[in-house]
Amino acid sequence: MKCNECEGKGKTDCTDCEGEGTIDLDCEKCVGEGTVRESGLTIRCPECNGEGRVSEDCPECNGEGQKECEACGGSGEE
Repeated sequence: MKCNECEGKGKTDCTDCEGEGTIDLDCEKCVGEGTVRESGLTIRCPECNGEGRVSEDCPECNGEGQKECEACGGSGEE
């Protein structure tokens, strides 16, 4: 019988990244502000392009967006 949780696929969307494969974090260089001080001037942060956030591969699913189904252990069957 097919697993109800993963519909027989053996994998489910990662709950940490909601199936996207990436997570957004505050930029370390500008601490989420989007700007940095350089030579006495305030400029757009070059690391995050002024966004204040950077995307990284989700550590929980290694950037895949899916994880092994916990209900069936990845077999796809109940």
